[in-house]
Amino acid sequence: MNFSASYQDSASSVALAARSGNARFLRKLLRAQRPVDVCDNRGWRPLHEAAAAGHTACLKQLILADPSQTALDASSHEGFTALHIAAQNGHVACVSELIRAGANLNCTNLQDETPLFLAVEQGSNDVVQTLIAGGASVHGAQHWTGWTLLHQAAWKSFTYWLVLQMTHRTGNTCSRPATDGVALSIEERRHLLGGSSSSESSTSGITASLDDHINLLNLLLRHGCYPEARDECGLTPLFVSAQYGQVRCLRRLIPQANIASQTNDGATPLFIAAQEGHEDCVRELLLAGASSMQACDALNCHTPLHAAAERGHVRLVALLVSTITSSHFLMDPLVSAVKGGHPDCLDVLLKNGYRPRPCCHEFPNAMKYAVQLGHCRCISVFMAHGMRLTAYHLEVALLFDHPKTFRFLLFHNAPLPHCRDFATACSLLAQRETRLYPDLSKRIQWFLPLLCAGYDPKYLLENSQWLNNAELKDLVLIWKFSDRRTEPPNRLPPGTDLSLASLAHLSRLAVRCAVGLRLRGSWVCHLPVPPLLHSLLLFHAEIESHSGRIVSDSELWENEDISDSDLEEDDD
Repeated sequence: MNFSASYQDSASSVALAARSGNARFLRKLLRAQRPVDVCDNRGWRPLHEAAAAGHTACLKQLILADPSQTALDASSHEGFTALHIAAQNGHVACVSELIRAGANLNCTNLQDETPLFLAVEQGSNDVVQTLIAGGASVHGAQHWTGWTLLHQAAWKSFTYWLVLQMTHRTGNTCSRPATDGVALSIEERRHLLGGSSSSESSTSGITASLDDHINLLNLLLRHGCYPEARDECGLTPLFVSAQYGQVRCLRRLIPQANIASQTNDGATPLFIAAQEGHEDCVRELLLAGASSMQACDALNCHTPLHAAAERGHVRLVALLVSTITSSHFLMDPLVSAVKGGHPDCLDVLLKNGYRPRPCCHEFPNAMKYAVQLGHCRCISVFMAHGMRLTAYHLEVALLFDHPKTFRFLLFHNAPLPHCRDFATACSLLAQRETRLYPDLSKRIQWFLPLLCAGYDPKYLLENSQWLNNAELKDLVLIWKFSDRRTEPPNRLPPGTDLSLASLAHLSRLAVRCAVGLRLRGSWVCHLPVPPLLHSLLLFHAEIESHSGRIVSDSELWENEDISDSDLEEDDD
């Protein structure tokens, strides 16, 4: 059964009269002794209907008809009493009448919400003051999550602020914002905007509602609400304000709250503000003495600087770096910037003296981690700050299956790993390449660039694991690139030229060896020699025979930073 919608045929005549506010007709029904305790499909009685619509005259008649405590505190199927509903809808006169009649001020619905909690959510100062004056408790949790009235006041300030920001940004009061898991319905927005379609009047209405919640926060603090209350996750009202960027609430709570308090998972208000990118809140917390060096997780390795770097908040990274007196963090902040793929944050950290640390048991080297994740823009930043590529970085790109990163490193002159271990890694990749790319022409992502960059084929020809896994055409191409001094593989297909290398081929290898790193890219094509010699040095004929087509330089090398879409293709 639907408990949120009212079925017309389930409501009694008394309930319909109370809903419409027809006090004269209601009086006739009550004189005729029509029952006042009939429930509709939601479990609502006529008293609920009068409280929801704000019809005080009807409410008074229904209370006179049955002033018992049972009638006053009767709850719907969701646990809402008439006082809950009146408070939730901001009907202060109805609330006053129910209090005067003796309704329970601290009753809870199925969500463990009290009428006062719903009034704070609504942002009605008059209702909140009326309930507090009537004796409603302002202490303790008033929601099943453990939230107190201060938690709710701080969070609801954010929802009004969010609508205000969206209104300023779009000028359209009918759009539906959704940020950080907070979505506002069209009905709630219309209520916030006071039913106006004018952008100017809407903005003033939201600003007034936002001010109401700030005033509510002050009111609750004056009446003794505990600012250090924690919900089931250990969140305090100060933490909620920092999480949602409510700097006005934050300023009000800082003098009475512990700014270093941590949630169950170790996060502090400064950490969450840095993570969410709320610069004003970060500044307020730092001015109040919050430590930017305080670790905020179970491993004691993440600080606000790490959170800002991972989320890409460049201005906050620069701000936090300026407040840190020591760079001896358990985890390198550069790793966080790389993990989030934010080269701008990485650049700020490097400019402030941070350098990649060696790998340790728990944490990777930041530059190796960038290669491992395939973040070529981060690799470019490291190189711009003097970090050198090594053969090990090529191996990492190979083993973590980032062919475009592999080509990027080759183009930027990463040294070739002349060792048998690398050949073993290549043999493992050969198995994967054969499985993923049965079409031979597609297997140029790492194999051809490696040979064209000058990798010595003898390391592959001497590796039995490679020889057993490689495709026959790959073996033929490797043989053509070699100096043919090694014993030819047994798996070479019939008809392969097994004769000794010609003088032209040996001369070509000697020139390639002398050219070295300049083989990568288009440098060879600018040599002042006939184009035929360009093709000879670059093995164009052999590569075309192997791939069945001409392979362009752009396929062999990545000479620009890779975009996010390219990285996703790498992952595929």
